This record gives sequence, C-alpha cells and structure tokens, in this order.
Amino acid sequence: MVIEEASGQGFTGFKEYAREGEQPQMETVNGVIGVNGNILIVDDDGKFEGRLVDGKLQGQYAEVGDDAAAINVVLTRK
Repeated sequence: MVIEEASGQGFTGFKEYAREGEQPQMETVNGVIGVNGNILIVDDDGKFEGRLVDGKLQGQYAEVGDDAAAINVVLTRK
C-alpha cells in the first residue's frame, strides 16, 4: 500500500497485489485515522480496520462479493 496524499486525519493512495497466476492489480484506497487511533481503510470491494502497533499496521480485512473473505493482516513498511 502506498499513501500518496494526506490531509488532517484522512489519506488516499493505492494498493497493488497479484493473485497466483494473474497479472498485478491496483486499487485506490481511502482511509482515516480516528481520534482513538483506530484506522479504517476502504477500497473498491472491501475494508480494513486496525491499529498501528510497534510500527506495524495490524488488523482485519473483509472483502465482499464473489470473492468474499476475511483475513488477519499485518503490514510492515518497506
């Protein structure tokens, strides 16, 4: 995930991923950091809810539609 622009507690950017055997895909993301530190990020077909813990973004991602799924996520900075 790349954050391209931030304003106040909101931000926007994109995420890039590739499913096995497919070309990489890119989706726009929009997010906000709550006053309590909770982070909400939405994309075209799902949402992430989590917190920044020890420099890592930790939480859960839920996707709706034909590929509906829910997973635990830990993102680290490159």
